[in-house]
Amino acid sequence: LDPNDKLSESYECCDFDGVSFLIRLEKPKGAKDENAKYPVRVEMKLPCWEAIKQYGAEERYKELYGKWKVAPTDGRTHAVVVNLWEMSAAEQKATIELIANLKPNMLGAPFLWVAKKVNAKENFAPFEIPYRAHTGESIFLSPAEKGATAIFTIRFNDPGDRIIGNVFFGELAAARTRVRSAPIVAFSDKCPGELEAFHLRPEVKDGSLFAYVSMSLLAASLSERKRQDTSVYVPMFRDYLHYHIKCTKAFLHQKMRNRTALLLKIL
Repeated sequence: LDPNDKLSESYECCDFDGVSFLIRLEKPKGAKDENAKYPVRVEMKLPCWEAIKQYGAEERYKELYGKWKVAPTDGRTHAVVVNLWEMSAAEQKATIELIANLKPNMLGAPFLWVAKKVNAKENFAPFEIPYRAHTGESIFLSPAEKGATAIFTIRFNDPGDRIIGNVFFGELAAARTRVRSAPIVAFSDKCPGELEAFHLRPEVKDGSLFAYVSMSLLAASLSERKRQDTSVYVPMFRDYLHYHIKCTKAFLHQKMRNRTALLLKIL
């Protein structure tokens, strides 16, 4: 966004999970100096923001971005304005990295909140993170005897994706036999008992395309040393799964094309 590079002054883009961003130069009205370096404004719309604010997300937002925080526009939920040109190269790099992680930092805030509750041996009521409300997918966090449980409702695009997903789930469950520190993962076609007990049963339109994945977050995963990584990687599990499903389908498609080409050579 350096004006000397003659780039556009405003960019809009979409991320996974219905999240959108606006990036633009914060030019004063009537500014015409082509050589001036203006502050950069970044705005984000996180659809599940209202649902997670009370679970540490609001505090996390103020803690990490409070000095740059401004009022968002056009229905967006977050906005920051930074003047990168007044910073050293090291400060620029750190600031850009922090702002680039705005989404994972906000989406992971409830996991940090749960980690603090678990480490302080405080109880908490189960709650929902409707991070993909447009597809009916959510993350439910509930207390457990030795930590907490994250339950994902995952929607597949078609029965083929579901078959590949089941193989992936099986590998995750088997990983615990090789890596003892790995979280305990279970998957089912039926709503887990934890959600039934707390009357948090999600509404699904097509149950045949949904699966429920339960991930036990033990004390080791929620420790002060590990909780930051947990808060970043666990909320991205659904996107990670679908990425591997697409890669698997692309690999199978390539193998079939190679087999077809070989058959045509023989014929």
